[in-house]
Amino acid sequence: MELEEILFGLIGTGGSWQIYLRMPDGKGVISIKNGLIISVKYSTPFDDFSGERALKEIIKVTDVVQSMDLQPLKGDVEENLSCDFSKLMSIFESLQIEKEAVQEVMDNLSKIKSEKKPLVSNFNDLLNTCARIFSEGTIDAILFFDKDGIFKIEGRIDNVSIDLKEPFQNFAEVISDICQDRFIDIIVNMGAKFIYAVYNLDSRSAIMAVVDEREKANFELDQDEIKEAFISTLMKI
Repeated sequence: MELEEILFGLIGTGGSWQIYLRMPDGKGVISIKNGLIISVKYSTPFDDFSGERALKEIIKVTDVVQSMDLQPLKGDVEENLSCDFSKLMSIFESLQIEKEAVQEVMDNLSKIKSEKKPLVSNFNDLLNTCARIFSEGTIDAILFFDKDGIFKIEGRIDNVSIDLKEPFQNFAEVISDICQDRFIDIIVNMGAKFIYAVYNLDSRSAIMAVVDEREKANFELDQDEIKEAFISTLMKI
């Protein structure tokens, strides 16, 4: 049975349970009390997560769960979340949209367009911010893409070609229906690397950075500053 079915089923019963999960790169515990998810913890070699962030990270890797043990909840647990049926549904829906948007991009990658590149000078502030925060070699690449294609601004990446017009338009239309913000940022874990992207829903464009997983903790400390640099750059182009 899928984790999604188990969680919704246990919440629906109104009972109290603990789910112990083991994945190749981590382990997690989800505690349910009286039909509410009240605590989630997830640990990997790189980081420890709790609360809603932990729940999202577990959901993202449910396809590689090695074992799942369900036991009645005994004793008290440290509460770090209050998640009912409606909130859980919202989390699954938002993660599915994020997954499909990223998959649309990755499925179409084959070579970077060489013509009609954006002016690199527009990205100077962003590049300076990233260079100041991260050591050399931490960021594999910084990419810009819009309805016309994808362009490498800096870094190392295999040659790729892409036609993002239709998939990116579809993504923008779907996310616009549920998000009122002009800019939306996402993080996608990819094992030793992760992708950080900021989308401009008005111009249907985005900036994406491929970052080393070992810098995840440092990245999170500076995420607000990085997001601000990405947004500032997107507003120029």
